[in-house]
Amino acid sequence: MKRYSLSSLLLYLFLGLSGCSTPNTESQASRFKIFELGKATLQLSSDWRLLDTTTAHVSPHEGRVYILQNTHSPHYDYREMFTVDFISARGAYSLTKMGGAYADFLRETVDDVQINSIRDTIINGRPFQVMPCSFTLKYSKIQLISTIAFTGSRTQIVTMAGTAVKGSEAENRKNRSVFRQAICSFTWK
Repeated sequence: MKRYSLSSLLLYLFLGLSGCSTPNTESQASRFKIFELGKATLQLSSDWRLLDTTTAHVSPHEGRVYILQNTHSPHYDYREMFTVDFISARGAYSLTKMGGAYADFLRETVDDVQINSIRDTIINGRPFQVMPCSFTLKYSKIQLISTIAFTGSRTQIVTMAGTAVKGSEAENRKNRSVFRQAICSFTWK
């Protein structure tokens, strides 16, 4: 068994509690998979797979929207999804206004929107805006939880959204933790 110094133990606890921990042993690392998303990469557990949006005709924006799905989800019809959307940044944009604009969009398109917070943060040296929320789909009345994040580069804005069927508090915490981990693992190439 490895021995840890007090400082490394505190660092491990801080990273684990903040939701941005990374696998640090071989057995943990094999449970995770790195997904290539064009100009960036993202890390999720090996239970997730990248959907082929071009042949499935899921997105009219082929090559810029990536959809990942949990293949081991207990919800067969509404599996946990994580989408990454790359949008060309034409002119100046304000990352700090993205969450508010997206919240307005949600209020217009879904029911019972509850925005937990809109938080500006730095992850891996880059600015992010993170917005945990929940809502009900208008057409099917299914309740969902979501964690939405925004980041960007000089030429691109990136919207990431992890979405799952609303379940027990423990299930919701687990799904939000998975979504935070994916957001924290986002890296530009």
